[in-house]
Amino acid sequence: MKTGGKLLVVDHSAVTGSGTEHSQELHRIDAEYVKAELKGKGYKLLKESNLLANPNDNRMGSPFSKDLRRKTDRFVMLFEKK
Repeated sequence: MKTGGKLLVVDHSAVTGSGTEHSQELHRIDAEYVKAELKGKGYKLLKESNLLANPNDNRMGSPFSKDLRRKTDRFVMLFEKK
């Protein structure tokens, strides 16, 4: 990506501190891991939103299960390439 390019990340939240541990099985990722990984690759976090947050989600179920579909705790982050 060119300098100044924007990257929008929207994903299902995993348990804080779990990194990528649940990314294959549960299709979830730790938001703090995403921030650190992208910052390490030359991106600057511009904005975050809790628009899709759901505090009632325990972050341990698959977003594809019927019970959780469209009800998961998700994060939204906007990054810019330095």
